[in-house]
Amino acid sequence: MKSMTKRADSLRVFVDLGASNNFVRQQSLPLLDFEEKHRPRSQLEVRLATGAIVKTEKRVIRALFSYKHRVFVEELLVLDLDDKFNMVLGMPWLARHGGL
Repeated sequence: MKSMTKRADSLRVFVDLGASNNFVRQQSLPLLDFEEKHRPRSQLEVRLATGAIVKTEKRVIRALFSYKHRVFVEELLVLDLDDKFNMVLGMPWLARHGGL
């Protein structure tokens, strides 16, 4: 688990080696500086760590956030995740940035 900042608008982020994508919790969007990526409407099927499969309309955002004085701009898939984490950074993020 990585915390972005100690401020009130901080995010709880999980860096997940098993995640094939980067995800953000739908309810966390007001905490982010983001823009909507307009794509053709399609359905998305995601298998969660619990094994449950979630089907939803595919929604992608490009978000700006920082950690330890570094600024990141990442594409994230919007999902209705539980409230343990605001964001899950998976292999796309790790491939670009490695360990911090």
